[in-house]
Amino acid sequence: MQLLYRNVDGLDVSFQGCMPHDVLQALTAGKARAQRQRQEALVELGPKRIPVHVAESGMKGGYAFRFDTGPFGATWAVADSMDPERWNIRASVHSLALAQCGYEGAKQQLIGLLNDLCAVGQGDNLPNERISRFDFCVDIATPFFQPILDHVVCHSRMTRQVYHSLESQTVARGKRIESVMIGKMPGRQLVIYDKTREVVAHEKPYWWDFWGLDKRTYRGEVWRIEVRAGKDELDNWNIRTFGQLEHVAANLTLTTLNNIRYTMPTNDREASRWPDHPLWLIAREAAEDGLAAYTSAATRGKVLAILRAQAVEHFRSLFPGLLASYGHLRGLPVEDLPGIVALVGSEVRQYAERNPRAMAEKFRRAAERYALLR
Repeated sequence: MQLLYRNVDGLDVSFQGCMPHDVLQALTAGKARAQRQRQEALVELGPKRIPVHVAESGMKGGYAFRFDTGPFGATWAVADSMDPERWNIRASVHSLALAQCGYEGAKQQLIGLLNDLCAVGQGDNLPNERISRFDFCVDIATPFFQPILDHVVCHSRMTRQVYHSLESQTVARGKRIESVMIGKMPGRQLVIYDKTREVVAHEKPYWWDFWGLDKRTYRGEVWRIEVRAGKDELDNWNIRTFGQLEHVAANLTLTTLNNIRYTMPTNDREASRWPDHPLWLIAREAAEDGLAAYTSAATRGKVLAILRAQAVEHFRSLFPGLLASYGHLRGLPVEDLPGIVALVGSEVRQYAERNPRAMAEKFRRAAERYALLR
């Protein structure tokens, strides 16, 4: 077994403060346009004209607006209020942003955007933060691994609280167990799952570059151990600010790994004496410096190129089926495929000539949709 990757994988933060009037106006207009066109609207916010995608709806919790700063950014929710005493702003950092630049880089992005948009907190300072979720993950390469729920040992005595029950869930495909989940949010949760299957299922090929593996030749598996701390767990540790999180992040993660363990059963009837599985030993060692600066061989440009190529491939995969259906309905056989392609091209050109404004609008909306993949 080999450690491939360790990093913060989830970070949700609320901010006590408000956006200025011009930003709220732009979000209002963007939301209305998104609702009219039934897709996210590209809007430029603040004096620096930062491009974001504004959604058709807000988010529960009283947030009227929701916008996204791209795959290397975060999803933001904003209340339609200029009262700096309220918690009007919330951000959920994308896992790809954390994978690319680590916790510190992601934190600086959040603070930087608040600065760029001239967000106001109490006394005209930047808004105060409150961490509402923190996830830490460890990815381990192994020839083969099959988690067994009975091998999970949970101690009732915790460092800072008593863990009263073991709530668990197992997800399997056929006879193959793909993940085991212990605990419940917004408290504490630990998940063990097959990351290679998740990467394939959710089309995230850039993870091979983060791992430094060649997917064409690698024959093993990558399993992820993920420790999640929700708002209740963070409150138990008195974690509210970035500084408080940075001070105890490693202890928080290690405490979970020490008290919810994956073990190697022995003849001993007392499960608490079972030794840790090698997977757990690697995870615990990796978590000891949980917020260490992370560097990746997968550059931003390379990941963006992969995301653009995925979008291109998606549309390319539609062409054969569309052409076959169109050709059949027009009475053209497969042998006349070149004629079908020429006919489609001709009809598209004619449509563009007859409806130049509608065609330009289609291109504009496409440009909006993929504007942040650059």
